[in-house]
Amino acid sequence: MYHLITGGSSGLGYEIAKLLVLMDEPVILIGRQAEKLKKATDSLKELSKQADVLSYSLDIAIEEDIDAFVETLMTSNKTVKNLYNVAGTTFFGPVTEISREDIDKVLNSNMIGLMLFTSKMVKVMLSQTHEPKRIVSVLSTAALKGKKNETIYNAAKWGARGYLESLRDELSDKPIEVINVFPGGMNTAFWSDSKSGYKTESFMDPEDVARHIVKSIIDTKVTVSDITISRPKE
Repeated sequence: MYHLITGGSSGLGYEIAKLLVLMDEPVILIGRQAEKLKKATDSLKELSKQADVLSYSLDIAIEEDIDAFVETLMTSNKTVKNLYNVAGTTFFGPVTEISREDIDKVLNSNMIGLMLFTSKMVKVMLSQTHEPKRIVSVLSTAALKGKKNETIYNAAKWGARGYLESLRDELSDKPIEVINVFPGGMNTAFWSDSKSGYKTESFMDPEDVARHIVKSIIDTKVTVSDITISRPKE
């Protein structure tokens, strides 16, 4: 049974994949850029001779892409154990500078894509086995509190959180747990490329965040609903 990770070719998604591979857990990476996916897959396979790592290039906001992936998944008899929603992008700037293109880009990646991909995968996961499974979504603390210059990003994360909390209630009698993760800022290209002006060198190491997430998810003796991960106070 595979751990399926969106946004798995870099940042937090890659760190989660790396920890799972080191535990001899099979992994499927999802991303839009085939070249980055191949590089990440090759790197993960170098970590362990037993590494079972697959990758598929697709856009989670495009339904045709997802349907083609689902068909491949089903015809190859690949069973999904846990889904990790990690893919996302951001926009940083004053509300007066927001364009329709900015809105579409951020909502498609952080909310619409998550909703569409998760909805399709729930159907797959319910059809495959009755063993317990988990849907783990990285929402960030932006889903808990609004911040200036992050209006679209906050809106997308709050929308995704509403969808996931409703999904949790809908699946309450099914063998799928819905877990939402709210990490603070991480020192990845996600923020360093955003022109936010934040001093990302003081942000959390994504490897540390991944360790907390994987530890909580792998431990099936406990039930977790929400996980907030913050930087220590200086």
